[in-house]
Amino acid sequence: MIELQLEKTLTSPRRRFQLQLGFTCSDQRLLVYGPSGSGKSLLLQLLGGLQTPDSGYIRLAGRTLFDADHKINLPARQRRIAYLFQDYALFPHLTARQNIAFGLRRGLLNPGRNICSQAVDQWLERFSLQDAQHLYPYQLSGGQRQRTALARALIMEPAAVLLDEPFSALDPPLRQHMREQLATLQSQLNIPMIMISHDPVDLEFFAAAVVHIENGQLAGIDNGIPI
Repeated sequence: MIELQLEKTLTSPRRRFQLQLGFTCSDQRLLVYGPSGSGKSLLLQLLGGLQTPDSGYIRLAGRTLFDADHKINLPARQRRIAYLFQDYALFPHLTARQNIAFGLRRGLLNPGRNICSQAVDQWLERFSLQDAQHLYPYQLSGGQRQRTALARALIMEPAAVLLDEPFSALDPPLRQHMREQLATLQSQLNIPMIMISHDPVDLEFFAAAVVHIENGQLAGIDNGIPI
């Protein structure tokens, strides 16, 4: 499912951080586990094309996304990777329905408030958002915002999905419900899922391969091979 070997250095007046990772994993579910500041979110940004490695390569779901030696660096829009940010990154001026429909758009125009789309209707129903579809993000609960963001990510039929601590803002009962929904969806869609977490319950629930990162280095790997 994923094979990578990469280096990325970030510098600021106060800190220099270096991410150095190399591993391969064939599981469809991969959990990236580790303390805050270890490089987990940076890894997802490199996979999604939001940042560029200094060297190395990234191969995901049978495609080469980045290869420094062969001068390959697919733009984010060509990677067909859905990215669910920790803060959900919903457009505040668009309703839940428009936010979901945005995943289908090509070009600069925002979807209309009453956009007609069978695909949008299906995702609204799947995530029980029909009654909230015309509300704006500030009017939605935390769970509704997360479901809206997830529907927007999945409606584009991505080749893989990246999730940055998707359950951290939810209360425990809703967190478990969303774990179950996400696991079911990922199995139905049969696409690779790479998720950041520092919650041991996620490790136990998803029965996924686990990459443990500390201080930008590979500290351990389960169901994978270090490179």
